[in-house]
Amino acid sequence: MKSIEQTRKEFIQRDLESVMSSPELDIRLVCALAGDRNLNAREINIVEKLYKSRKEHFYCDILYALTYKSFSALQAKSIWEGILQHRKNLESKLGRDVGLSVTVHDYLENILKNMNYCTIIEEQKLHHLTTVATKDGLTGLFDQASFKRKLSEYLDDKLQTESDLALIMFDLDNFKKVNDNFGHPEGDRVLKEIATILQLCARREDLAARYGGEEFALILPKTNYENAQQVGERIRQRVEDYFKEREYTVTLSMGLYHLAKKSYISSLELIEKADQLLYTSKTTGKNKLTSSNM
Repeated sequence: MKSIEQTRKEFIQRDLESVMSSPELDIRLVCALAGDRNLNAREINIVEKLYKSRKEHFYCDILYALTYKSFSALQAKSIWEGILQHRKNLESKLGRDVGLSVTVHDYLENILKNMNYCTIIEEQKLHHLTTVATKDGLTGLFDQASFKRKLSEYLDDKLQTESDLALIMFDLDNFKKVNDNFGHPEGDRVLKEIATILQLCARREDLAARYGGEEFALILPKTNYENAQQVGERIRQRVEDYFKEREYTVTLSMGLYHLAKKSYISSLELIEKADQLLYTSKTTGKNKLTSSNM
């Protein structure tokens, strides 16, 4: 059995590796894709990795970066191609390049008539704003709003590819006692440690989020029922082992709902079903994973 210190060092090392190898689509990259400049070798590698993992949803990410609004995969590709062509048309008519921001605004508002309160974000503010707006400030995981948007995209992809998908919702047992007896700073420390364990136990293709308070969520795309259960149980066991030598006990109650290849429900229904299973774990002993398969 590894010591707590050895485990902690392993968590830190793997977390650093994960952050260093995780590509991001920022505004500079979007502008380069729109033709502002040539992509360098590193950026080409990032784009290839992103497109391979996101496929048609890659275009959703581009438009979300520009407008902070969600579009379906089919819409997004068509709109992005329309924006690029509209930029060329404007340059031809005006004799100058109007830039990507003006092009996007004009195309959505005057050509598609589809601004619907879209916000074209200034380049220098975008990277900071998207990080703040999509990530939980304490844990660095996706926040609830971003999680729900991503879950809808994963379900859309599942429908098109007829692949498996699982959702795990989990909650810290007796977390109030930590805050009451050891203070909120210690409670915040626990939440951050749980987030790190979640990221390290999850696979690269999974998506982790802080759903609210001491409740977290994990989306497992293209994952069969048995493998989803193994991931959930690995997280539960890691948390139990990690906090064994603390002055207080931290464990997880978990609910896992799995959709088989040809099964489909809405994102709201999926969250409700996983949450119901989480409640079952809470009321039948805690520190356990309750799962169901559709």
